[in-house]
Amino acid sequence: LTGIRCSTAHITETDNAWLYSLSHQTSDFGESEWIHFTGNGYLLRTDAWSYPVLRLKRLGLSKTFRRLVVTLIRRYG
Repeated sequence: LTGIRCSTAHITETDNAWLYSLSHQTSDFGESEWIHFTGNGYLLRTDAWSYPVLRLKRLGLSKTFRRLVVTLIRRYG
């Protein structure tokens, strides 16, 4: 899978709880399609959405986390 990896050490407890919940959804077209828990962090398939950071905002993730995602996208694609 292509995307960006983010360690739980670099995000807040609240964001971690949100991401964990989203990554474990069992619906056919849930957020677990593009947010994957790796055991020590998350893999975000940023190519799954045209505007992944906006999607994260709508899901309720913090501005700090979204800034981290923007930085990782710019640096690693």
